[in-house]
Formats: sequence, C-alpha cells, structure tokens
Amino acid sequence: MSAKRLSAVFITVFVIFSVFTLPLSVVVSWLGVERFGISYDRAVGAFWKGALEGVVWRGVRVGDVHISFKPGALVFGRASIRVHMDGPGALAGTATIERGLGAFLAVRDVVLAAQVDQLPVIVPVSGSVALNIREATFDARGCRSVDADLQTDALSRPSAGLAWTGPVLSGSASCADGAITIPLVGRAGSEFVSVAMVVQNDRTFNLQASVSTGNDALASMLAAVGFAIEGGAYTLVQNGRWG
Repeated sequence: MSAKRLSAVFITVFVIFSVFTLPLSVVVSWLGVERFGISYDRAVGAFWKGALEGVVWRGVRVGDVHISFKPGALVFGRASIRVHMDGPGALAGTATIERGLGAFLAVRDVVLAAQVDQLPVIVPVSGSVALNIREATFDARGCRSVDADLQTDALSRPSAGLAWTGPVLSGSASCADGAITIPLVGRAGSEFVSVAMVVQNDRTFNLQASVSTGNDALASMLAAVGFAIEGGAYTLVQNGRWG
C-alpha cells in the first residue's frame, strides 16, 4: 500500500475515532436544546451513547434522559439522536431529534406521557397527558410544520374537594406563521370544555379556555381561579411568556 493510501486510511480512522469519542456535552451544546427551555445538571458519556442527568424542562423536572446517536442522518447533513425517558420525573417516553444546517430542527416519532399533577396547571387536577408527534419541524421563524395529537384524562378524574368528572380532552396541533396552536375539546353529557393555546416563536403564548356547565360547585371553583361568565360559559384568557 502506498504512503498516500496509508495516510488516507490513517486520517479516516482518526476522524471516525475522534467523532465517536466526542463528549455528549459538546453535541448537546451544538444542538441548542436551551432554546426549548431545557437545562440539565451534567452530560455523561460519549455522544453516540450517553445520558443527561437532572433534566428540567421549563421548570418541570424530567429526570435522567438517555441518548443514542443515529449515524444514518449524517448522510443528509444532519445530526440525529434518539432520547428515552423512564425516570421518576414528569415525562416518560421516546423521541427522535434532528438538527440540520442553520436553525433547522425536527422532532419525530415522539410518544410521551406526562403526569398532570407535576405540570404547571391552573386547576389542581391529576391524570395524564399522552402526546404523539409524528413529525414537527422548526426553523429561524419558528414552527414550520407539525403532525401531532394530544389527549388528556385530567378532567375525567375527580379533583380534590370537587365531586365532578369532566370529559377526556383531545385535539391535533397545527402551526401557521411560526406559531403552534394546540386545541383540545371534549364533551361529557351536557358539559363542554375547550382549551386552545397558541405559542409564538418567542415563547409568548395566548391561552383561551371555555367551560359550559350547570354544576354549581364546578362553577364556583372556576370563578375562584379566574374564569368569568361570558355567553353562558365560563371563560379564561391568559397571555404570558413560557419559560
């Protein structure tokens, strides 16, 4: 073998070795997870298989997140990782996250379950939220496309001190002009509940909730947390910034 070929083989092996021993902390920093409100105590292991310990997402404790690298995406000029959460935190499930050139970011094949009582909600309820994201893509302008469903049974479980159960809420997310819209609706008998949240690229949000009910105890609780009667339904509108 010629010296030129030996040099090429050496360089190739060196590059592969360097890449596969790259610390996970370097790769996570490049992916820019902080823009989504994610913080963590430390990153351990190499980038192709490691873990983020003590992950917190916008104030919600997630726990440890195990990460594995998917080398096939490099063919398309993207870094792709598979994450798995199964700890004692508020979230559990799996997801694939891809980062491309510029500000491109994609989230695919997401199946997550969240415990409502560990999330920042305005009404004290329990239960779970099931999130299924087949694909969501983002760029510098925000949300570019999304194909996702959301469902929660939080209202179908009696809350503390209130003998009332509501409907299961479900809906499909959409995005327009960089903003994500998440509408949830449900009906149980004569009661109807709708919740719609719009999150802008700068993380400002608008939340609109509406409850039609003849339950006096529920009406009193809704009034106590800020709902106002409007057009025969109890409504709440909130604007703010997430994280």
